[in-house]
Amino acid sequence: YDKKDDLPEEVVDRVIGEAEDIGTRVFIVIGGEPFRWEPLFRVIKRHPHSVFQVFTNGSMITDDVADRIVRLGNLAPAFSIEGLKARTEARRGPGSHEVVLAGMERLRDRGGLFSYSAMATRENLDEIIGDEFVDLMIEKGALYGWYFAYIPVGLNPDLAYMPTPEERNRLRAGVN
Repeated sequence: YDKKDDLPEEVVDRVIGEAEDIGTRVFIVIGGEPFRWEPLFRVIKRHPHSVFQVFTNGSMITDDVADRIVRLGNLAPAFSIEGLKARTEARRGPGSHEVVLAGMERLRDRGGLFSYSAMATRENLDEIIGDEFVDLMIEKGALYGWYFAYIPVGLNPDLAYMPTPEERNRLRAGVN
């Protein structure tokens, strides 16, 4: 990852301001890992009447970052998680599940607003809509969750993970 390709802070700030001028007040920030972008907190602070949902792997949610998020009051992280420990670590690496849960706990303990984000595949669909996972997310303090169906893209897309129409309907309905 080369930071030379990042949009300059002034450009991001200007675009947000222009969007606010026409009535937009909710902004979704995705990465890579958005918390690695050093100007993030400064930009969000300059737009206190808007809300920023920042998708994160949780690796940068330290005590200091959690405190800053809560002080801002208009930043709501969405923690990317694939399900329970084994599934999350199979996709995101060893220790990643604990990192996500620790970030959630830091925000929960400070009264911060956050959600979780789970990509539904044929492999994890039952797990991410199951009681054990949803109860864990509630216990950790997530106030809502995002579910995205895996959609294969590219020149040679792999359809093996794409939920079937029946599975997508179960995801929509939230039933195992």
